[in-house]
Amino acid sequence: MNYWDYIWEILISLLVITFLFVFMDDKMKKTNIRSTFSYILSRVLFTLISTLYIIFLNYINARYLITISFPLLSFFCGMIFYDEKFSLKLFFSSCYSAILFASDCIAAFLPNIFFKTLVTDLLIV
Repeated sequence: MNYWDYIWEILISLLVITFLFVFMDDKMKKTNIRSTFSYILSRVLFTLISTLYIIFLNYINARYLITISFPLLSFFCGMIFYDEKFSLKLFFSSCYSAILFASDCIAAFLPNIFFKTLVTDLLIV
């Protein structure tokens, strides 16, 4: 892989985590942390740590671990940063994960639908 692939992977991972916060902010109310600086710092740290975790799993080619661990990451995000019932945190983190999984499945099946070819035939090795 060249360097642009790694940069692209970092940008996509950052966007996924950022969209998680946007989705959760829209659906739930935030926790009351005394200073906004510590709140922003904790969100930035969570975003960076989550992004590094996803990049590491991609680097070692553990795609199944990303599939299993991202719902846990989004639930952990809900537990830390939002004041809602446990069931709402679980529901909205599951909704976000389901949206991500559906978009991955659609992206994987589009070449098969439009071009009548397998996804593995289109991969650049």
